Amino acid sequence: MYVIVKHVKLYENKKRVPVILLNSESEIWEFDTEKEAEKMREVFELNSDSGHKYEVKKIWHLVP
Repeated sequence: MYVIVKHVKLYENKKRVPVILLNSESEIWEFDTEKEAEKMREVFELNSDSGHKYEVKKIWHLVP
């Protein structure tokens, strides 16, 4: 599984804070393939008018 991390630039100190994107149900937005996540990352970054950066990260599901 893959997620998209948005690196939000804070205006006070110009640092970036990582935020995992959520879906419309306020759950972590997961993608089955890296290609699918990368496509959405590109769309978000192209449409960002605030200079936010996006990154695709692989996540692991641990089964108890």
